[in-house]
Amino acid sequence: MPDQPQSLLARILMGTITFILLLVLFASLYFLYLNLPGPSQDLNININQPPKNNQPTQAKQFYPNMKFNHNIITYGVNQDCTQIQKQRIVSGFTEINKAVPIIKFQSSFSDLDIEVSCSEQQKENTENSGKKYFIAGEGGAKEIIQTGEHHIITEGIIYLFKENKKAIKCDYPNIEVHEILHVLGFDHTDNKESIMFPFLTDCDQTLDQSIIQELNRLYSENNLPELSFENFTASKSGRYIDFNLTIRNSGSINSQPFTLTILDNEDVVETREIDSINFGAGITLSTTNLKLKRKNPDTIQFILDRENKIKEINENNNIAEINLD
Repeated sequence: MPDQPQSLLARILMGTITFILLLVLFASLYFLYLNLPGPSQDLNININQPPKNNQPTQAKQFYPNMKFNHNIITYGVNQDCTQIQKQRIVSGFTEINKAVPIIKFQSSFSDLDIEVSCSEQQKENTENSGKKYFIAGEGGAKEIIQTGEHHIITEGIIYLFKENKKAIKCDYPNIEVHEILHVLGFDHTDNKESIMFPFLTDCDQTLDQSIIQELNRLYSENNLPELSFENFTASKSGRYIDFNLTIRNSGSINSQPFTLTILDNEDVVETREIDSINFGAGITLSTTNLKLKRKNPDTIQFILDRENKIKEINENNNIAEINLD
């Protein structure tokens, strides 16, 4: 009889241990169930896309929204130009500055935005170099970067040559202004009274008001980056998500480094530091089996620059959202 209490205690202890083991086993199986991949499910991604900056204008440009991404535009006149040619091109820059004061032209010896040459040989070398330069007439944008919002001019060139003795000679720098406007992105017009008519027919051709208005519009804009998502696909398998996306800078200047934040029901799943993205460029990110906080969240969000450290053209297109409820 004295052994009965010990036997009962042993049974109770064994039962308790068994219960604990079963509880641990159940919890382990439940945890395993929560983390099983499960069948793959393609996800619909919602991204707010603001309208493109394609404002109608009467001024004809080679591409929409062509501009330099700064208002102080440097130029250099090569030594092969005569003193008269130098004076007339400087006068041309001055006339445009008078009409559009927000644009400043500054003479420089390095880091030129616009090169002015009077050498036939240099023109021939440039045209035969094999590079796809964009040259309109005797002047034009030499390199353009298409960003999405703008066509950013990074370099321009103007060729000035000896005038034909029979050509009309004007005190106003018609030819020079014409070529500078080509560099700034403006095409020819059919209006014979315009300075952008292909031929100098008389000295009364004038700088179009529509060109002045367009230059004022383009160079009044703030030069900012514009970060957004492109080519975004994602799929979910249980608690895991796969995604492939492109982050593009469609603004007019390079971005600063920023953070990509991924949230599950507003709980941070992961943050990634993204380096600076050049204007017109983008980066692609691809990830498999990123573990979420929960198996069935209501929403999954991808947010660019969540802390709003970068000022952008549009601030309302930095979120890609997946609704699962």
